[in-house]
Amino acid sequence: MSLHLPKTAHLTNFFHPSSGGISAFYRALLAHANRTGREMRLIVPGEQSGVECVGAFGKIYWVRAPQSPLIDSRYRILLPIGSSGREIRLILGAEQPEILEVSDKYTMPFVSGMLRKRLIPGVCRPTEIATSHERLDDNIDVHFRAGALGKIIAGLYMRYIYFAQFDHHVANSHYTAGELEPASKGHTTRRGIWVCPMGVDTELFRPADRTGCPGTRLLYAGRLAREKNIALLLEVLRALPQEFSLDVIGDGPERESFSQRAQVEFGDRVRMRGHIHDRTAYAGLLRAADVFVHPNPREPFGIGPLEAMACGIPVVLPNAGGVLAYASDQSAWLCAPTADAFAAAIRSALACRQERDNKCREGRAVAERHDWLIVSKRYFDLIDTLYLDGFAGVVTRPLGAAVDAWARARRSIRVPVPRRAGFSAATPPSAAR
Repeated sequence: MSLHLPKTAHLTNFFHPSSGGISAFYRALLAHANRTGREMRLIVPGEQSGVECVGAFGKIYWVRAPQSPLIDSRYRILLPIGSSGREIRLILGAEQPEILEVSDKYTMPFVSGMLRKRLIPGVCRPTEIATSHERLDDNIDVHFRAGALGKIIAGLYMRYIYFAQFDHHVANSHYTAGELEPASKGHTTRRGIWVCPMGVDTELFRPADRTGCPGTRLLYAGRLAREKNIALLLEVLRALPQEFSLDVIGDGPERESFSQRAQVEFGDRVRMRGHIHDRTAYAGLLRAADVFVHPNPREPFGIGPLEAMACGIPVVLPNAGGVLAYASDQSAWLCAPTADAFAAAIRSALACRQERDNKCREGRAVAERHDWLIVSKRYFDLIDTLYLDGFAGVVTRPLGAAVDAWARARRSIRVPVPRRAGFSAATPPSAAR
């Protein structure tokens, strides 16, 4: 008899044609669903409503939604009320998922809350999982510069509004989970927090044969947004000799202003490539770069650097944030997020061939351990376990205040539960190696 694979529905506002990491995450999950024969439904905002079939087992429901009024108008916002809310409720009623996963901290958690309170007629109560791909406190700090008050507001919202809407939480890194842990305290109902990293397509992103001496071509790929700390890129280029140039791949609300500053000061030393839809072409540009630079010290995870590591090129990263979920001094050049420190790390990456070869080789090995084939299975194993067995089935210790509930559930098991997942909880992946 074949094992039953629970039907899943996934809600997010961060999926659109030019989005990066979160879109890659859901595309990888859809691919895994089709490989394993499980039904998966993805509900996302769009200009018009429609249904896109993805293989025999996956569907993307595009729900007509307005453009975001704040920060980035490329995104559209699903709301739990109004026309998009009604359409979401109809989809959930028709699909009846056994697991509902939400990746959004703003509008979509309230759909989960309504299901918990049985306020959506005709929809059976699923196991409800929140996946965190960002930190609310960082977003408030970057966009509204609210300082200590912003931290207080974010903490109150996370603890009393967001955290309690779900049965359990999954974060893409220990850095992202850092704001979930204090939010878990003081609740009568214990909710676990686990860490499951993002991944990379190591078949598409693979090393190229490189001969001769390295050049001086830097590359950044990611959203051109304030929270990505992209202003540091120009400061770094200013601290390097004239022969260094920078390719910038991506789009976002800061593209026009960034491009204007770069043109005025650096001319053709900075090349704005825009968003590249062709992933094969993008991988080729990565392989052609001499150093990949990523300036954000508060990155929740960072798929871009992981893709660069998979391509076997040197990666210069801040020594903070979610990139430390996979990057270390053995696989990357880590430094303080300052222009001088980045410039020195770039020079170091190009100076010694043996060190460069060793770190790039280890970077590729790290990427292989984060292949989407492995990561998507880990993720589904985790949420399946929480659906089928709850705390009792999860072998790894949760983060936050649910350790007592998890320990009681584990002690209640007379026969050991087979381990379903290789996901991380208490030990960061970098420390486990």
